[in-house]
Amino acid sequence: MGPRWGHRGGHRGVRRGRARSGGALRAWTEPRTLLIGLVLLAATMSEGAAANWLNLAVVDGFATREAVGAIAYGTFVVSMLTVRLLGAGLIDRFGRVAVLRVSGVSALLGLLAFGLGPSLPFAWAGIVLWGAGAAMAYPVGTAAAADDPSKAAARVSVVGSFGSIASLSAPPVLGLLADSWGVRQALLVITLAMVISLAAAGQVRPEGSGAGAVDARPHRDDPSPEPACHLPTAGERAAVAG
Repeated sequence: MGPRWGHRGGHRGVRRGRARSGGALRAWTEPRTLLIGLVLLAATMSEGAAANWLNLAVVDGFATREAVGAIAYGTFVVSMLTVRLLGAGLIDRFGRVAVLRVSGVSALLGLLAFGLGPSLPFAWAGIVLWGAGAAMAYPVGTAAAADDPSKAAARVSVVGSFGSIASLSAPPVLGLLADSWGVRQALLVITLAMVISLAAAGQVRPEGSGAGAVDARPHRDDPSPEPACHLPTAGERAAVAG
C-alpha cells in the first residue's frame, strides 16, 4: 500500500505543477493582465527615475548645490508617502480607476513642469505633483492583478515582470539620453509611459464589476409584499374532516 499511495501522490504533485505552470503561461495571453502590466511598467519607470536621476537633474539643470538636490528628492518621497498613506481611503471613496487616472495626470503634469520649468521653484512644484502621481499606480495595479484569488499568483508574477523590465531597461536608456539632451530633459521620456498608463487605466476596474453586472444580494427594502398565509375556512375544515 505504501508504494502505491506514494506513486499516486507523485502523480498528483506532477499534475498540480503542470496546472500551475499552465496558469502562469495563460496569464501572459490575457489582454487585461498585459495592460495592467503596462501600468506597472510606467509606475516603475516614474518612481525609479526619481530615485536614480532627480537629485542629479536638479543639480545639473539649475546649477545648484548637491544638498538642494537631496532635499528635492526628499520632497518627492514625502509627497509620494503622503498620498500612499491616504490611498486606501481615496480608493474606497472614488474607486481604483479614478484614483489611477488622477495619479497619472498628476505625474504627467509634474514631469512636464520639472522638465520644462524655467526656474527651480516652478520645477519644485512639478516635483510635488510628480511624487503625488507616483504614489498609487503600483499598488493599484498589483491589487487589480490579484482580483481573482485562483489566478492571482500567475497574474501578479506577469505584471511584476513588467516592473522588472522597466527597472533593468530604463536607467541605461535615460543615461544615454541624458548625455545628449541633459538629465532634466531626458526625464521627459517618462511622459510617454504615463500616457500609456492613462490609456490602460480602465483595466484596473475590479474584475466582474462591469456595467452589465447584476447585484444578486437581497434587497431588504423591496416594496413587493410577501404572500399572505392562507387560513382554511370552516367549510374547508369540515370537508377535510368528512
